[in-house]
Parts: sequence; C-alpha cells; structure tokens
Amino acid sequence: MSRPYKGICIDSRKAQPGWAFVAIRGFEHDGHDFVDDAIAHGASTVVVDHPLDLPERIEQVVVADTAKALAELAADFYGHPAEQLTLIGVTGTKGKTTTVHMIAACLEQAGRQVAMIGTNGVEFGGRRIKLANTTPDALTINTYLRQMVDAGVEVCAMEVSSQALKLDRVYGLTFDYALFLNLSEDHISPAEHPDFADYQRCKAKLFRQCKCQIINADDPHAQAMVNSELPLLTFGASGKDLRLRQTKPLWQQAYLGVQVETDWGSYAVGLPGHFNAMNALACQLTCAQFGVAITTQLAQFKVAGRTELLPGPKDYLVLLDYAHNALSLENLLSTLREYRPGRLICVFGAGGDRARDRRAPQGEVAARLADLALITADNPRFEAVADIDADIIAGFEAAQADGAQGRYREIRDRAEAIRFVLEHAHPRDIIAICGKGDEDYLEVCGKRSHYSDRETVAAFFA
Repeated sequence: MSRPYKGICIDSRKAQPGWAFVAIRGFEHDGHDFVDDAIAHGASTVVVDHPLDLPERIEQVVVADTAKALAELAADFYGHPAEQLTLIGVTGTKGKTTTVHMIAACLEQAGRQVAMIGTNGVEFGGRRIKLANTTPDALTINTYLRQMVDAGVEVCAMEVSSQALKLDRVYGLTFDYALFLNLSEDHISPAEHPDFADYQRCKAKLFRQCKCQIINADDPHAQAMVNSELPLLTFGASGKDLRLRQTKPLWQQAYLGVQVETDWGSYAVGLPGHFNAMNALACQLTCAQFGVAITTQLAQFKVAGRTELLPGPKDYLVLLDYAHNALSLENLLSTLREYRPGRLICVFGAGGDRARDRRAPQGEVAARLADLALITADNPRFEAVADIDADIIAGFEAAQADGAQGRYREIRDRAEAIRFVLEHAHPRDIIAICGKGDEDYLEVCGKRSHYSDRETVAAFFA
C-alpha cells in the first residue's frame, strides 16, 4: 500500500477520513458490497479480492485473500503486539472457556499479568469487553493485544474456535503454546463446516502456527492434531508428560466438584466431572511451563455460566451452563448423573433461525438422561417458541417410545419455567438451567431485551 492510512476497519460504518477499509467475505455478508459506503464515510484506501470500478482518488489494493491481508495489516499497524507477550491458544469442541479461565486464574495467583480472549469477552486489567464471536477478527485481536501490551500484560490466553481458523482470524499469529482438549462431531452445517473432516482439518491448523503443542493424549483425534516438527507435551490417562491416575466426584452440601489425582499430586477442582478434570490437567501442564504448580488454586474455581453453582438452599443444587446442543447437553447431564442426584432436572430450549435438525437430538438426550425436562424459550429470534419446542418435543417423545424414562413439561416463558422447577424441587435434586450460561438477554424478533437466568434464580430465592 503506497499511501499512509490513519486507521483500519472492516465495518463500512466505522470508516473515517484517511482510513483503510478491508472487504471481508463472511458467511452472511460480503464486505465488497459495502465498499461504496466505506468510501462515503471517508475511507481513502480499500483492500479487495477483485478489481472494482472506483474513483481515481481511492487507492485500491487487490489481494488474493482479504482475511489474510487484514491480519497482516492489523499486526503491522499495531506494532506486532503478539510478539511482545506470551500467547496461549486453546482449541477443542468443549472446555475452551473453562480452560482459558483456569490458566488465567492460576498464573494470576502466581503473580503474572494475564489477559483472556474468548466466549466471555476480552478481559484484562479489571476490564471486560463483550465480543460477538468466541475468537474475533484479526483487527479486533490486534487492537486488544496492543492495549494489553501497553497495560503491562505478560500472558494472553485465547480461545481459538474452528471458525476462526477456517476464516483466518488468527492468521499470522504464532502461539507460544497451543492446547488441544478434545474433538467430537459438532458445528457441522452449511454455515459452519460441511463435514467432520473439514472441522478436524481446521482445528489442526492451530498446531501449524505454534512453538509448542500441549495435547490431550486420550482423545481419539489427538494424533490428527500433532505437528511432528514441533515440541510436544501430552496429558491424560495415557499422557507421557502429565498422567491422570483417577478422578472422584465431590458433593458436599453446596459444593460440586471433582478430586483429580495425577502423577504430580492430587487436588480438588470446583467444577464437576471428568471433562473438567481434563481441563484442569491442560491447565496444570501449561502452567508448569511457567514454573507454576497447581495445588489448591482450583478448589473454589468458577467460570460464569459454565456448570456454575448458584446460591440457594443447601438441600438441592441449581447450576447454570452454556450447553446449547445435543452434544454439550449429553456431556453435562451424563456428568451430573455421576453424582447420583435425587432427581436430575433440566431447563432448556433451542435457538431460533438455526439448524432445525439439531433440536430433536436435544429432546432425545434429555429424555434419556434427565428425570424431568422443562422445555422453554432460548433466543427464538424470528421463530415462534411453540414451533421450536415442537421440534424438541418430537425428539423427546421418540426417545420415550424407545424406552427413555424422562418426562417433560413445556413452559414457553423461560423465567416461568425456572420458577416452576424451583418451586417443585426436592432434597438432593440437581437442577441444570442450560443454553444461555452467562448471557444477559433474550433475542425475539430481532430485538434483544435484558434477561438473565442468574437474576431469575436470585429473585426467586430472595
């Protein structure tokens, strides 16, 4: 690019005089359709993947891939901030958010200045900024990495989604440590990955742009991730560097967790289940590379909206979780079954304007694993809640016909559904409120209104 520019944007509405606009092709929108709007807002340079008929005063830069060009431009514009801190990338079908937060908590307790990027937003220096995607675009990443470095951050732990890898959002970044947690069939749809092979291939890209790999050796797809040219550390029951000996469920009044025993010692984790024990091992092996040992730091660990226990009576438990598809719902309910609750009750729904074929499997899972399911709203968007629920119920009733013992009740108002289960809870019940996690809104007919599962539960107990 021959002309200097004062800023970069990918949203034409944010363009300013003297800025460069990069036209990105996404799943829903093509930035090339908004070049004229960016120019109208003052952009003097545009980066495109094919020539356009533009005024001579506009510098037009044609590249093969605008997403990669954006990554290079953003890194250069902000002075390559990723090279000025230790960058940790975490990928996997489930557990990314929890593991990133575990790593940050343990390193911070050891005195390190740590930042996070992921589903819960960007967090550093007491700030929390919400994001539209688990892993944002390269411009957003470099913008915040620059701010982190300027604020004295030493380590940034980042969730790296398969979509980010597919769309080159982390192109050009070199991760000091790249973690692989697990891989199972998810995110397979026309708008995400056409098949499992593409999903796996995209995940593996992370391990082609790192300095050291930390891999869950127990996962059947682990070998597909490994880059034989880079240093490799493994964890798990078959791990060579950190071996898991056993896990034990812990349920003590209002405490639900897991005891983790490894060849490096034993400790408690304040989240339930074997999969959280594996997240803890990933954290433990990563922190060891910084000379930080895990002992008691994770005993009271919590992540907002991830198997998060809510304050309430001590004779039964209420928790929030982000589980929003059949796979994550099955993992959660199977884990909670290990604690032998009096009854396992699940409140959930499905998002509107999303793949309909994902709804019936949610109902089938709930019928098999929950004693009672409350089927309700979860961001219906432009669909009727009744229609969404009908798809879930079809799967539920099909499973009942095959012998599943679970029962269901449909209450379309989400707050009312939650109040119903709290009013009818029995001692030693576990109530899992699923789908929204830490979200604080409901999206109906294109509008988001404030709503929080956490606040609904708190109001009930108040």
